[in-house]
Amino acid sequence: SSFQPGEEQRREAALALRNAARTFGTFDSFSPTTSLVMEIVFKADGKTVAEAIADSVKQRYGGPTPDVSELESLILEGINSKGGQATKGTKLRFDCSEEGVSVSVDGTIQGIARGKGLASSFVDVYMDEKAVSPTLVDSCLDAWRGKDAQELSSSLLEQHINAMKAIGRPQGDPRARLKSDPSS
Repeated sequence: SSFQPGEEQRREAALALRNAARTFGTFDSFSPTTSLVMEIVFKADGKTVAEAIADSVKQRYGGPTPDVSELESLILEGINSKGGQATKGTKLRFDCSEEGVSVSVDGTIQGIARGKGLASSFVDVYMDEKAVSPTLVDSCLDAWRGKDAQELSSSLLEQHINAMKAIGRPQGDPRARLKSDPSS
C-alpha cells in the first residue's frame, strides 16, 4: 500500500515488504513461494559466487550448517555446469518456500536446499535492514508507491482473492506438483 514520504514510513513499508516476501504457505500470504532472480553483470568464479551467497545466508540462519552447505553446493554445481564461471547474463533463480530454497541456473533446476527457516533467511539477505542491496528494497518501494501502484495492487489483490476462492489454495512446492501431475 501507499506510504507518505519520510524515513520512518519508508522503514515501515520496507518491513511490510520483507514480511510479505518471507511468509510462505500461510492463509494470509499471497503466494507459497517468493522468487528472487540474480543476473550476473560481470564474470565471476562459481566458487566465489556460491560462497558469497552462502555466507550471507549463514549470518541470518539459525539452523544446521549442512542446510547452508547444501545451498552453496547447488549454486556451485549449477555454475560449474556452465564451465565454472558465471558470465555476464547468467541467471540464478532462487524459489523460496516452506520447504527450503530451490536453485536454478539459466533455467536448469539444480535441486532444493531444505531447512526450516532457510528460505526466510535467504529472503532476508535481500530484504532485511542489512540487505546486500538496499537499492533493491528502495526500487521495490518506489515501484509500488503512488496512485497507479495503488490501483494496480488493489486490482491484483482482488484477482488473487477471487482466484483463491475459485481454485483453493495449492499445497507444497509447485515444481513438485508439476513433476507428478503435468496437467496441474
